[in-house]
Amino acid sequence: MVADLARTITLLPGDMVFSGTPANSRPVQPGDVVTVEVEGLGALPNTIVGGPVSIRDDCGAQPPESEEVLSTALGGDWEFRGIRAPKRCPGGQTPTSAI
Repeated sequence: MVADLARTITLLPGDMVFSGTPANSRPVQPGDVVTVEVEGLGALPNTIVGGPVSIRDDCGAQPPESEEVLSTALGGDWEFRGIRAPKRCPGGQTPTSAI
């Protein structure tokens, strides 16, 4: 993953790389603001901008964009279509591994 990132951006000592997809995430567009927050450390808002060139689609692992992938990223409403029910944790929360 780090090698794939390093093809398009320069990583410096102290840079933090986050992975995973939180519930209710969605594709971002230029102008969107994504805020990363670390409890006890602070929040860092990031405004999405368009790059000078498009991301190459012939290298790396580009995510598929299908109805199921988008639905799952937005909270998994597939349970309403009878395709699969999400797993539930005690207290009613959905584990991120089920999303």
